Amino acid sequence: MEIGAADKALPWYARAVQIWPHATDFSNKYAICLLANGQITAAQGAFEAIVQRQPMYVSALTNLGFIAMQSGKPLEAKRYMDAAAKSDPDYEQNLINTAVWYHQEGMDKGAKACLEHLLSKHPTNMQARSMLQSLVQ
Repeated sequence: MEIGAADKALPWYARAVQIWPHATDFSNKYAICLLANGQITAAQGAFEAIVQRQPMYVSALTNLGFIAMQSGKPLEAKRYMDAAAKSDPDYEQNLINTAVWYHQEGMDKGAKACLEHLLSKHPTNMQARSMLQSLVQ
């Protein structure tokens, strides 16, 4: 999402969720906008509501893992990341987040494995390439 676009999109997604409360894709985009606007608690609640309806919704699980990691809850973060990986083992953002988690926990071997897996599936991901390069130096 473009910088500045989240604040403009937020009321539209809020309205869409109001009209179609069970449209998971709208709910997810709304939650992403909340997160991008720094409304962490509201975003977390929105992502949790999605997971209540669809327990294997990979984007919501990934974002819940990110929120937990940013909130200093590494075990909770890893549980969400593992659930997201079960849903889609090749989901780029979850693999990036999991690599960051491993690195923060001092397990660079795990971070390297995540990044190598990501690059085997998504070879043009420059963020992963850069992260992997910094790990091996």
